[in-house]
Amino acid sequence: MKINNEKGYIFPLTLGIVVTCLFVLTTSIEIFLSEKRYLKEMEEYYLVNSMSSMAVKKIVDSINKEDYLSAGKFSYNKGTVNFTIHEKEKNMYSIMLGINLDNHLSIKSEVIYNQQEKRILRWEEK
Repeated sequence: MKINNEKGYIFPLTLGIVVTCLFVLTTSIEIFLSEKRYLKEMEEYYLVNSMSSMAVKKIVDSINKEDYLSAGKFSYNKGTVNFTIHEKEKNMYSIMLGINLDNHLSIKSEVIYNQQEKRILRWEEK
């Protein structure tokens, strides 16, 4: 039996379509994983930011009432905030924060608070 058409365009066409589909699938998976990592980082950022803000608010309120501890710890649902307070000079306080999330992320920051002006002068992450 003799085959008249031996040029064979079906296999290369199928191979091209399969390679294109695999490329699109791989790219889509990479985009999905990238967005997932970004969302995780944003969640950690907002957790750290909100935990440190709540802790500083409590600490500043206790300094203004002159009823503060020189060191302590606040526990939240997703982590803890350790703090130490040092009076740098009259009415000027240095608050050292150590924020630890449950997923082992640890961030340290320093807040300088002026009690007389009742405002934060500097907030610096280390």
